[in-house]
Amino acid sequence: MTIKKLFVVLFFLLSCPVLLTAQDSVYYYDVNNRILASSEDAKISKEVKQVSSSCHRITVREKAGDSWVLLRRERIRTVEDGMQKVWRRENTFFPRSFERSIEEIHKGLYYFEERKSGEVTREGFSKTLIPLHLDGKVTEYYANGKIKSESIYSDNGLISNMNYNPDGSEYIHNIFYSVNQLPSYTLGTKFFKDFVMARIKEFELPVHEISDQVVIGAVIMETGELTGIKVLKGKVPSVNALLAETMKNLPGKWEPARLNGEVVRYFIEIPFNFSNDVSQLQFLEFSKDGQQLFWGL
Repeated sequence: MTIKKLFVVLFFLLSCPVLLTAQDSVYYYDVNNRILASSEDAKISKEVKQVSSSCHRITVREKAGDSWVLLRRERIRTVEDGMQKVWRRENTFFPRSFERSIEEIHKGLYYFEERKSGEVTREGFSKTLIPLHLDGKVTEYYANGKIKSESIYSDNGLISNMNYNPDGSEYIHNIFYSVNQLPSYTLGTKFFKDFVMARIKEFELPVHEISDQVVIGAVIMETGELTGIKVLKGKVPSVNALLAETMKNLPGKWEPARLNGEVVRYFIEIPFNFSNDVSQLQFLEFSKDGQQLFWGL
């Protein structure tokens, strides 16, 4: 075991000393995170273990075929009445942490507020303390303090949302991020790749000199139109602009996503991974969790 891995293991063990008499609870959810009574039709599970009087561990898994695949782990320590310290590890080596304050509004309903480095990142209402089961209005914020989204939940399932850009202007509303049936590009993967490569060659993008990941976000509407295109990540403005413009000019449409049989708006993230020792697109496919398209360059 490397020193870094040993440090992570020790960090989580020390943050939550084990209480051997603790009991486990397991919660099940559908693809839209709505609470289910059993595991029969579940897509997500959350195993909650109270490991001490002030500390809980949460393991989140996703159903993949006949198996449950690990998505993330959380450690929640209650440091005082109504205040939690949360460590969350998901696709990262080191966990990210934030604070959550909780106030009981009335029996069975709580108001929570989450802060990162002193700034509010999310606030809203939940029916439970650990884990949160969202119910009612939940607001998320950008790092600059402006509203990112205002969503309505029922039994932890997303009902609707209002979304905004970092400058405060309106984005596309009522977007879903998890669906039963993923969207698909009607002209096919090969056409998609060939179109992107043609644009890269046309504008003489120096792929051999670039080592970066550019992430383009977009919404596939109920009509199959790809819109709301924006750069989510990327170090080189000229490269970001070229790839965003490429997506805007992509011919054809998409078969829209479906949630519980209904056509819905769906947000995708398309990462373009540039490596200066590789020169061509190798694949384009949905990631294992079905939440994004993945490009290899």
